[in-house]
Amino acid sequence: MTFRSLTIDTIQVRVNGRAYLSSLRNCKLERPIHVDGMEFLRDDLRKDEDKDDAATLFFDVGSESERQFGKLPRVQLSWRNGRLIMALISRQNGNNSGFSYPLCKPDVR
Repeated sequence: MTFRSLTIDTIQVRVNGRAYLSSLRNCKLERPIHVDGMEFLRDDLRKDEDKDDAATLFFDVGSESERQFGKLPRVQLSWRNGRLIMALISRQNGNNSGFSYPLCKPDVR
């Protein structure tokens, strides 16, 4: 499934009854958003000493013309204690390498 929208300025994720609502108004979120292969990682489910109130959402964006070395650009949004702390986009620049840069200017802190 792919979402196409003129403007994406807010994202809301609900996990275990807790809402993570974040503004992306200062971000350039590319479209379309591909939900196939979307991943959501929850640190609160860990069973070790690194357990934390943190979560990360990964998803692909862009059109087929933006695919490089077989991969679309990938977005990473990370929350800690319900607050968006990181927003990155990663692109492939080789078969086994890529680079990441902030999705938001200024970057989310």
